[in-house]
Amino acid sequence: MKLEEIATVLSLPIGTVKTRLHRGLKALRHSLTKTLGTGV
Repeated sequence: MKLEEIATVLSLPIGTVKTRLHRGLKALRHSLTKTLGTGV
């Protein structure tokens, strides 16, 4: 989905959607790095 669509569905500002997406991807990256080792 586009960021605008997500914001509409969740009734949130686009900035909040961007922040949550960024934090979620960062957490996923960290988790995968811990699980699979460096180089991910």
